Amino acid sequence: MKYKPIEEDRILLDVLSEIQASSGKCITPSGFKDIDLNVKQRLQRTLVIGGLAVPCSSHSLPQGDSYLNEDIMFSEVTEKGQQILNILQEAFGSK
Repeated sequence: MKYKPIEEDRILLDVLSEIQASSGKCITPSGFKDIDLNVKQRLQRTLVIGGLAVPCSSHSLPQGDSYLNEDIMFSEVTEKGQQILNILQEAFGSK
């Protein structure tokens, strides 16, 4: 059964692809710009708590949900993040 993506998945695909393309440099994904704050918060929570991408060590994550209001910088996609990226690329038909 093929996964049917939702709109937020497109943003996640773009963000993971951009982090992967940064080759270890710390970036704030441009996919986080111009999107609803609630969507950005959910995606950042997914990346951090889900262990899909590595937050930059220079960026300390404050306790609680306060970090969700900030743009978190990421340096690389984890192995789990790569698996998600592969699923999303297949779902959107962009290899």
